[in-house]
Amino acid sequence: MHILPKTIDIFCRVIDNFGDIGVCWRLAQSLPTEPTIRLWVDDLISFNKIEPALAPNLCRQKLNGIEINHWHKQITEWQAADLVIEAFACDLPDAYLQAMKGHTQCWLNLDYLSAEKWVEAFHRQPSIQANGVPKYFFFPGFTKKTGGLLRLHQLIHNEQEKHSFLKTLLPAEAYAFYQTKKPVLINLFCYAHAPIDALLSALPKDKAVMIVLADSVAPQLETLAKTLNSTAYIQRLNFIVQNDYDHLLQAADINLVRGEDSFVQAHWAEKPMLWHIYPQDEAHHLHKLNAWLETISAPTWLRNLNNLWNQLGHTQSEAKQRKEFIDLFANYAFDTTGSAEWLSFQNSLHKQLDKQPSLSKQIVDFYEECLKKS
Repeated sequence: MHILPKTIDIFCRVIDNFGDIGVCWRLAQSLPTEPTIRLWVDDLISFNKIEPALAPNLCRQKLNGIEINHWHKQITEWQAADLVIEAFACDLPDAYLQAMKGHTQCWLNLDYLSAEKWVEAFHRQPSIQANGVPKYFFFPGFTKKTGGLLRLHQLIHNEQEKHSFLKTLLPAEAYAFYQTKKPVLINLFCYAHAPIDALLSALPKDKAVMIVLADSVAPQLETLAKTLNSTAYIQRLNFIVQNDYDHLLQAADINLVRGEDSFVQAHWAEKPMLWHIYPQDEAHHLHKLNAWLETISAPTWLRNLNNLWNQLGHTQSEAKQRKEFIDLFANYAFDTTGSAEWLSFQNSLHKQLDKQPSLSKQIVDFYEECLKKS
């Protein structure tokens, strides 16, 4: 039987609107329910976007068994938790750091997900802090030498549940199209520089295709579709909250995703997926992309697809690479043999990753190790 902490504090600063809080909210709900879990968030308005049940004007509230607190500078008195999770090096208040002395048993810096090899060497390594409490680097990851991955919460179990969800998610006209035409459903979530023209050019003329995306994603999509005479049915939604996005990942036939939380959860959906990774200076993001592809033993065609999806621009100047993407995507997304191969790969990857303990379980296990060290 595990020795669980009585209290867990998770601290989150919202930097990129939804990514940080998306991971932290999922983590909070993934942990055992016995401890008192407090989630401290500095931006409740952004939090409310992914979780509409949250009241952004309340300093303290309880939702799904989690105590949610507005983290602001005016807080001067703190009671530190047994287990403290500092998400993405968000820097804890000085008063809280002092309150940790003699009380906090385990302090984790939950870092960003990466499949790069160096992560394995730094995972669970301690960093001695001024307050005398060691802080451990904790890296999510895809291998046994990392902290594992968060699991999908909202599950679709059968076709009936899928159709019920889509009927609720889509406007009536769009759902009627889905029912009648039985299109290939593409969930599109990418950054503005994605090669949308190449994606549209890869879509078959003899099959119905529906693209579902949020209002802010790929603003040029409709204009390009018109220019290219694409027959794709494009359906924008005001905003897709976290629970609905979990369902959409499973309902879609193809997931084109970005960001850490969406990227991780797409693995559990077992559907063909491409990752549009956030661009970094000196193309470091491509090293991260290929580290992931190497770790999951992606076949050559899938490595090429992901790299082209991340390196192509909007222009026609990269004609050879653009044609390669179009041919590869058309073959593996829509051809019977190719699509079966892609789907089979994702199924195998899901089984492989599912053998590893989840991130939340590994955190709880590590807390017990910290107790033995103290």
